[in-house]
Amino acid sequence: MAHGLTISGVLDELREEFPDLTVSKVRFLDAQGLVSPKRSDSGYRRYSHEDIDRLRFVLRAQRDRFWPLKVIKEHLLEHGVDSEVT
Repeated sequence: MAHGLTISGVLDELREEFPDLTVSKVRFLDAQGLVSPKRSDSGYRRYSHEDIDRLRFVLRAQRDRFWPLKVIKEHLLEHGVDSEVT
């Protein structure tokens, strides 16, 4: 089985900064290619610390800069999550 957090673990991890984050939103960002968690043998998403950092970056870019997903995706491809959004 793959290691990492379940989607509910991700929500717990990010809840303080993003209290309105939902399972649907995380799945949507996955479907958009903004995060690519590994899958367990039974098909469940398993999120690494890198995945959580990436999600945090995406959510901050949306909230703080009002960046559309296309811009966020381009930024991630060019710069990764190490650059600050603020």
